[in-house]
Amino acid sequence: MNLNISKNENHSVGYQIFKAMMLLLFLVYIAGMLCLLFLERAFSDASVFCYKNPDMSYLNVVRAHLLLTPLKTIKEYSKVVLQSSVYDLLTEFSESNFAFCNLLGNIVLFMPLGIFIPYFFKRYRCFFRFAPLMLFITFSIESVQLLTLTGKFDIDDIILNLTGGCMGCILFSIMQGIVLLYSKSGMMEEPQI
Repeated sequence: MNLNISKNENHSVGYQIFKAMMLLLFLVYIAGMLCLLFLERAFSDASVFCYKNPDMSYLNVVRAHLLLTPLKTIKEYSKVVLQSSVYDLLTEFSESNFAFCNLLGNIVLFMPLGIFIPYFFKRYRCFFRFAPLMLFITFSIESVQLLTLTGKFDIDDIILNLTGGCMGCILFSIMQGIVLLYSKSGMMEEPQI
């Protein structure tokens, strides 16, 4: 029995473990996002609004939850955040905390998608291919939330989610460039990204 593992075989095994871990993280991320975006919001203000106003038709409820003015929510929340103290921002259940978490959360929660998609799908490593896909994904999420009354369709959420996803894609490109730079300088083995 030969226990000598060549450098390439060891790298290959390590890479396969890394890839499996990335896939596991991606699946956990997707499950968490589905819970956060849909299941947790089953009793959101849209469905509660419908319950409190039983005479309103489904279409009227949907219309009431369309927020199509770009930057309106972002401006309102930014104003609240900028006028708040650090204590207010960190106090749970405060208006400023909600605004801060909404703005930052809509960006940060979609950054991993900007890393996972280019990692698993080489076609989307080009920013100009990734951005339209990210726009489609965020538009779809907002549409499903609206139609299932698990949230509002807010154009600002699309802007923030797209920003977060694109920031993740740019971060992925920077990390990929660093890995390639180090591998060409001989400081580490050739990566298989």
